[in-house]
Amino acid sequence: MELRAAAERGESPPDRRGRVELDFEQLLLALCSQANGDVHLDLAELDGVELAEVVVLMRACDNLAPEHRLVLHNAPESVRRLVALFEVTPGPLLI
Repeated sequence: MELRAAAERGESPPDRRGRVELDFEQLLLALCSQANGDVHLDLAELDGVELAEVVVLMRACDNLAPEHRLVLHNAPESVRRLVALFEVTPGPLLI
């Protein structure tokens, strides 16, 4: 809706790259709860992340079956550092 309103006013749409939006959180949680295997995410287009966004990834892991993993590809260094703070042993989140 915000994108359409900006386009109608002749403005550039807000840049949403690099942020985990609420819609994405809901989608990721649903995807992980229904996954029949590992879930792979390519984070190449993320500029960086905040702690809250890494918490979303960790919450998504809670929705996976115990034998499945959330695998992050092309994760920025900021993601790697924040995940390292939370995971002291190998767990459901792989980078």
